[in-house]
Amino acid sequence: MKTKYKIDWSNALKIGNKTLYRIIATRDFGKIRKGSLGGYIESEENLSQKGRCWIYGDAKVYDKAKVYDDAEIYGDAKVYDDAEVYGRAEVWAHAKIFGSAKVYDAVVDDNAEVYGSAKVYGYAKIYNQAKISDTAEIYDHAEISDNAEVYGSAKVYDYSEVYESAKIYDNAEIYDHAVVCGDAKVYEFADIYDYASIYDNAKVYGDAEICDHAEVCDDAEVFEFAKVYGYAKVCGDAVICEDTEVGGHTEVKN
Repeated sequence: MKTKYKIDWSNALKIGNKTLYRIIATRDFGKIRKGSLGGYIESEENLSQKGRCWIYGDAKVYDKAKVYDDAEIYGDAKVYDDAEVYGRAEVWAHAKIFGSAKVYDAVVDDNAEVYGSAKVYGYAKIYNQAKISDTAEIYDHAEISDNAEVYGSAKVYDYSEVYESAKIYDNAEIYDHAVVCGDAKVYEFADIYDYASIYDNAKVYGDAEICDHAEVCDDAEVFEFAKVYGYAKVCGDAVICEDTEVGGHTEVKN
């Protein structure tokens, strides 16, 4: 196999106790032309000689991290530990991918971080200061932004959005265009789906379900086996629990 890059051993950079070296393209491929300078790697194990994958600018890939297929790392982004970035993934700016995290066919930008054993894939976007960790999964065009955090074994998918300072954790799932924002928290085994919105300081947990176009906001709490659906709105200091169901155009406010 004809190599696509070589390591410039004379152009070194220290990261802690690691020494990284700049790469140079040895042939044309994709958007890259022979002689183009790339980013930094610790060894050839970090960047595949196959596919169109590339490390640009001052981006860095080291430890046992791997970049392959058509993935691209830009700016001052870092990929390290045992992380993998592949498919058509793009990692930009000051983003960090580390631990055993996997990012494929997705975008991670700005100062976002993906770590632990988290997975981001299926055209998902993670940006601003968002953090994805533990065994969380973000996929199918979902977007996590601002200071939002998704962790534990939580999942966000199917065009859903989590932003501002919202937190999704434990085994919670957000899907089907649902939105969670503000300082809202969704956790334990709660499900938010079908265009539902959780915002302000609201909390949804236990085995609760919020679906359709329902809203939970202000300081309201929905938990245990409660369900809010239709165009219902739970707000103020309202508490919906046990196996209570709120539907239609009902508004519950305490």
